[in-house]
Amino acid sequence: MLVGMSMLVRVCLLPVGMFMLMNMGMLMIMKMFMLVISFHVELLL
Repeated sequence: MLVGMSMLVRVCLLPVGMFMLMNMGMLMIMKMFMLVISFHVELLL
């Protein structure tokens, strides 16, 4: 019973962990994108 519960928790947590990782990656990409854009704007000015 306990093993089944832990397996269920793991299966439920896996997509949540994946979602969190995806969000972290998206945030990092957005930060890099903003840095590049600001850098280009400074170069243009």
